[in-house]
Amino acid sequence: MFSQSYGWNPATKEAVESLQESFPERLVGRVRRSERDWDVVETSDGPVNCERRLGSFGDYIEPGVGDWVLVSEDSTQEPPQFIIDTVIDRQNEILRRRSQPGAVRSQAIATNIDTLGLVVGLDQGLNKSRLIRSIILALNAEATPTLILTKADAVKQKKITKALRIVDEVDHLDTVFVIDSFNPEQIKPVYEAFAGSEPTTVALMGASGAGKSTLINSLCGTELETQEVRKQDSRGRHTTTFREMHPFAEQSAIIDTPGIRAIGLWKAEHGISEYFHEITNAIQNCEFSRCTHAGEQGCGLDEALSQSQIDDESLDLWRALLEENSETTDD
Repeated sequence: MFSQSYGWNPATKEAVESLQESFPERLVGRVRRSERDWDVVETSDGPVNCERRLGSFGDYIEPGVGDWVLVSEDSTQEPPQFIIDTVIDRQNEILRRRSQPGAVRSQAIATNIDTLGLVVGLDQGLNKSRLIRSIILALNAEATPTLILTKADAVKQKKITKALRIVDEVDHLDTVFVIDSFNPEQIKPVYEAFAGSEPTTVALMGASGAGKSTLINSLCGTELETQEVRKQDSRGRHTTTFREMHPFAEQSAIIDTPGIRAIGLWKAEHGISEYFHEITNAIQNCEFSRCTHAGEQGCGLDEALSQSQIDDESLDLWRALLEENSETTDD
């Protein structure tokens, strides 16, 4: 059985035990690191390298960092190879839209998480639209969004004040930290917030150069390689290039992710509805069930606007995000 670490919790234990009745010879593990052709899975016997064989785990999406899996040994190979043959149903997943030439697809940033840490370097500045999109990703997965503003030592107070002013304009963000990641006193409350009393999994997400790896080094006592940030665009120089999970606070885990330039939504209807809850509630008051919310008589949005329950800026953003998201939900 898996050891009490890497976010192992009662819900996961129950799911694994039900599967192990059918596959008692399989190793239980959690995907700790993922690269193009292989995955590192942390098991009760220690880490094992698993060759990535697309399709070997059935119809489910390919394994991602944070997935709980069953691992088997392929003795037909010399030397024997380990493969992931079962991906246990996910508690949740942080998905973003990723566009490539000729294709639009989803990308799993992390799976089975409790908290999504949104890391923003104060030297880069806080973008309101990007922040809202990031919060929606968390809400869509029913994970808790937490904002961590790093590099407080590298900027003047007016830049911090400006960032906090933006924070006041967004919803669903109850926890915000302003820190210097090298300052133990400022790291302590972040550690305590993430550790908790139960096994938890935190994923850190942010742009390149935001300071995710430095923060993890301070929280976990790791020695992840960090490099100087380019002055012309505040981006890191090829620091984290893959997703990797690190043990944290004895029983929990933190996932480090590569820098993300754009936050695109993917099947995020739930997250959009949760974030724009005033608009969602107003729609319930529409006179007609087939209202398109585009100015029809009896539309609940018009009444909410007239009573200042919602504002034009929020409504415009809601419509834009719904339109973008619809491209990922249409059959």
